[in-house]
Amino acid sequence: MDLLEASEFDRLMAAAGVARAQPLAVGCSGGPDSLALTLLLKDWCGLHDHPLTALVVNHAIRPEAAAEAARVAAQLTARDIRAEVLTGTWQPGPGDIQNRARQLRFDLMTGWCKRQGVDDLFLAHHAEDQAETFLLRLARGSGVSGLAAMRGRSRHAGVNLHRPLLEVPRARLAAVVAAAGMTAVQDPSNEDDRFSRVRMRRLLPELAREGLDHQRLTGTARRMARAAEALDHYVMQLLDRAGRLYPEGYCRLDPQPLDEVPEEIALRALSRLLQTVAGGDYPPRLERVETLLARLR
Repeated sequence: MDLLEASEFDRLMAAAGVARAQPLAVGCSGGPDSLALTLLLKDWCGLHDHPLTALVVNHAIRPEAAAEAARVAAQLTARDIRAEVLTGTWQPGPGDIQNRARQLRFDLMTGWCKRQGVDDLFLAHHAEDQAETFLLRLARGSGVSGLAAMRGRSRHAGVNLHRPLLEVPRARLAAVVAAAGMTAVQDPSNEDDRFSRVRMRRLLPELAREGLDHQRLTGTARRMARAAEALDHYVMQLLDRAGRLYPEGYCRLDPQPLDEVPEEIALRALSRLLQTVAGGDYPPRLERVETLLARLR
């Protein structure tokens, strides 16, 4: 598989729209995907005058995690890439370990960015990650926004998140790491069948034989994102008519305009209001919003 060339990466970075000389950060677990993005960003930042910092997260979930993070940071430093190790406090408890670890990782990285005045954080999610996310959302019965999967640009805790590699296959990123002569860290949780994402990942080869390869799935997610943007345009028009937010943290809603628009627009407007008032990073489950709208009507 051909590695990702600098000229192609430059085209992918054009969508980020970051200002010249602005400091950037990249999440680097030490896996092949994030190592590849970090290497590509190092060269790109050198050409565009961006100071770059690689953020290496130690979740403290496994005893060996601290040593692994230190080795990743040392590898990056040897390549003249500034690296910061961010250590979290892992609290054992119920729920999906991978989702909780993801939230901890985002909190640590965005917290560092806010303290350092860094507005833009780059993440190495690639085409297979996008395909897995699409299938996981499909299995949960998600609507248009959920099936848009991960966006190339989004925000988390006041920080811009950029995913420039969403349509780049994993193998092309591994080729970048191999060409650089670096050794990637292998996370054992990526092979653990207890996690739904791992099980979905193992389905991808079988689905590809039926025509549902990662290119088809990421293409569908891209089209869903485009549709979601169009719907959001009309959602904002509806909210301008029907809703009023108060600084105390509540919203007054006129339900009459909800009866005058297509159901999808009304559902999305309610979802947006609930997420805003709750201050959540994610909207409520679609089936719950459908129940609420039915009761309002």
